[in-house]
Amino acid sequence: MLNPSKQSKVLILGGTSDARRLAIKLIEININVVYSIAGLVRTPKLDCLIHIGGFTLHGGLEQYIQEHHISIILDATHPYALNISQKATLACIKTNIQYVRFERPQWQMQQYDLWTTMDSWQQVISKLEQFKRVFLTAGQVAEPIMTQLTQLSCDITLRTAKPPDYNLPKNITWIKAIGPFDEKSEKKWLKDNQIELIVSKNSGGSATYGKIAAARELGINVFMFNRPQNSKVTAENIHTFDDLNSCIDYILQIKTEC
Repeated sequence: MLNPSKQSKVLILGGTSDARRLAIKLIEININVVYSIAGLVRTPKLDCLIHIGGFTLHGGLEQYIQEHHISIILDATHPYALNISQKATLACIKTNIQYVRFERPQWQMQQYDLWTTMDSWQQVISKLEQFKRVFLTAGQVAEPIMTQLTQLSCDITLRTAKPPDYNLPKNITWIKAIGPFDEKSEKKWLKDNQIELIVSKNSGGSATYGKIAAARELGINVFMFNRPQNSKVTAENIHTFDDLNSCIDYILQIKTEC
């Protein structure tokens, strides 16, 4: 554990609504916070130091931890952001600091939901032509996958917060939108566009659940990506929570013990 006389900090790996809530609560109880985001969409207004972009220019995450006196990493990134979570876990082990992971609970399938769970885009692609109008709401789609999608006969609409890093084919419609999305608006959009299938990640939370509730009511099929398996690395300084208050209580306990 780092010496508290060096003003040790909690580094929040953010970019989610949960991360913002955690940052606000920790700041309110006078925890020294650094909030890190990729900076691809928007920068939140928080009363703390905000780090935008990766850590490569700082010599990597391990060096950033040491130079900025980070004593805890609070990973509140998206449940599917597996790469940064694995890097953060290993960096914490190597620098002997606490890794705390907050991951919101998954959505649970309810009566009348028409879900088919998927593990890969290849599984999705193999079944898409059963549907005429498809709504992709599973985040950024890699260009090789998009190339395969354009070879299908179905009409595809992609909705993301930022445009793809490549030129979309003419037969793919892109919509820019940033949540939260309410059920009423989602239901109207799905009906107006005669959507037959939604492709989604099981993100959890309320911000994007409107499309799932609307699909249930309208009888629309959903291809739901399973969450990726977390790193199998285990250590005494790795702790995971799915409740905001429990996560904050644990961090406060650690800071008190320092």
